[in-house]
Amino acid sequence: MRLSGAPCALRVQAQWRGRGAVVTAGRTVTVVLAGATAHPLDDLALGRTVFPTSPLPEGMRRRRCPACAA
Repeated sequence: MRLSGAPCALRVQAQWRGRGAVVTAGRTVTVVLAGATAHPLDDLALGRTVFPTSPLPEGMRRRRCPACAA
């Protein structure tokens, strides 16, 4: 797992394994949990606008209640 962002200390746990990590601003830290099975693909949706966030497809937009409209 690759971690980056605001400086922090955290613990990564998965599949009954865990490991601490320290993230430093402007750097990426790689955490490996020995013996854990990794997901084979990167998260391609990370940092992108994806369903169900807006814009919603036509016909799926939330309709306002007439009584609630101001």
